[in-house]
Amino acid sequence: MPGGTFNKTLKLQDDGNVVLIENDTVIWQSFDNPTDTFLQGMKRDSNLKLTSWKSPDDPSPGSFMFQEVKMMQYVQYVIMNGTEPRWRSGSGSKNESVLNQMFPDAYSRLLMHHNGNIRYLKWIPDDKRWNLVWKEPKDNCSI
Repeated sequence: MPGGTFNKTLKLQDDGNVVLIENDTVIWQSFDNPTDTFLQGMKRDSNLKLTSWKSPDDPSPGSFMFQEVKMMQYVQYVIMNGTEPRWRSGSGSKNESVLNQMFPDAYSRLLMHHNGNIRYLKWIPDDKRWNLVWKEPKDNCSI
């Protein structure tokens, strides 16, 4: 590059975050742009949206989206199938995000599955596998 140096590095960190670094400054990180998975360390705000994959083998955006919705002083979560609601959580607790309570350790994740379920999983180190803690909706009924 004439007249200057071009110094960008893409790095996968131990926590799963991919960062783009230019001259020792992070200019982009994957944790600011979640797709179908929420991990410890990602942004926890009301703009969080998780979009399912189209299929298990196709990571392009699918039909389902999980997001937080504020209802006056309460927080509710909803799974949308396109423009139609598929599932809604209870009214939640005042000014608290379920996501803030969900991750007491770094070995858990929230996954918007391609079939329309939101899944909370914890890593079992001894078994070297993800264990399903809960999923919603529990059946295929919509709201």
